[in-house]
Amino acid sequence: MMQIFTNSSKHVFIKRVIKSLFNMTTFIQRPSWKVWAFSFATLLVLPAPGMADSRSLISADSQLNELFRLALTHNPNIEMARSQIDINGYQLNVSQSEEGPTVQLISELSYAWVKEKEFGRTANQLRASYPLYQPEKQARSDVSQQAVEVAKQAVKISQQDILLEIAMQYYDYWQQQAELDFLGKEHQTYLGLLEQSKSRFQLGYQDLNDLTEIQAKIDNIKAQQIAVQQNMQNLYFKLTELVNSPFDISGFTRPNTLPSALTHMPSKSLNKSDQAWLDLISHNPAILEVDKQIKLIGKQVNVEKLSDRPQVELFTSYIYNDSDGHFYDDMQGLKGGVQIKVPIYLSGKTDAKVAKTRATMQQLEIKKP
Repeated sequence: MMQIFTNSSKHVFIKRVIKSLFNMTTFIQRPSWKVWAFSFATLLVLPAPGMADSRSLISADSQLNELFRLALTHNPNIEMARSQIDINGYQLNVSQSEEGPTVQLISELSYAWVKEKEFGRTANQLRASYPLYQPEKQARSDVSQQAVEVAKQAVKISQQDILLEIAMQYYDYWQQQAELDFLGKEHQTYLGLLEQSKSRFQLGYQDLNDLTEIQAKIDNIKAQQIAVQQNMQNLYFKLTELVNSPFDISGFTRPNTLPSALTHMPSKSLNKSDQAWLDLISHNPAILEVDKQIKLIGKQVNVEKLSDRPQVELFTSYIYNDSDGHFYDDMQGLKGGVQIKVPIYLSGKTDAKVAKTRATMQQLEIKKP
């Protein structure tokens, strides 16, 4: 009877200890934390309507904002995306320069051996020209301008991807820290339980198997602590890689609450006709980039179509050709007029380019939700 009572008391005691352990956990260990953290991290980087620039990618957590700032300044992926804006901008300058006037000097010094005579010849021409009607060049400028807009959108996507990853790694780090704190409390509790059990064992109220089980639990907790510490170290390394700048996370403090003004996504599946769905896709940077790329391809189609149109150019030249009367175009003076170029037959080149460009557009259309 005494043994039954002792076992019953022991189980009640252990249950109370375990219950107290769970009560010591913070909100970070609770199952809903990861859902909240993911929703929060996602909301951090989903641009609100009219706020798609990096200034809207902020958090109520000043520590996280500092990581965002470092990433926006030093992350190489973002820098590469920004450099593409410059590259496309230079191409825009090239395209626009082709629409303006040009001046060129053409000079020739030659010697000819022909039947019954040989002679030297010099031919020089200073030519200025201005395009009167060259729609292809204007269309190419439009394409280059659209390419700049696509590159700007790509920067926003790169920023969103990097900051979302930082937010997820950041909150995962603090989840691991909370888990480590919990394991530390659990370890201390079981150490105390082990000491009590040893005293009860000496009095004959506890058997050796109970001591072995408690010691095994303590060893398991130590193994979990090592694993969690390793996870935290890996997460810190990932954060350092993402921000591409060293920082001391040991000086950071764990966030205790989430912003009260969080707007959670609806739990039900969204239909494409729902307003919430329309709001998401109308401001998502990736979808906006696809739209801009489709517009870019459309402009490229227009360029290809205009490539076989007539081109009209105004020109004037100062000419000095001299072969001592041996060549037909010996002259000195000015020449000016209008030059028209009309493609007659291009072997289907234009149609092939248009078909290729449209196929690329169809690939982009598939990406859209």
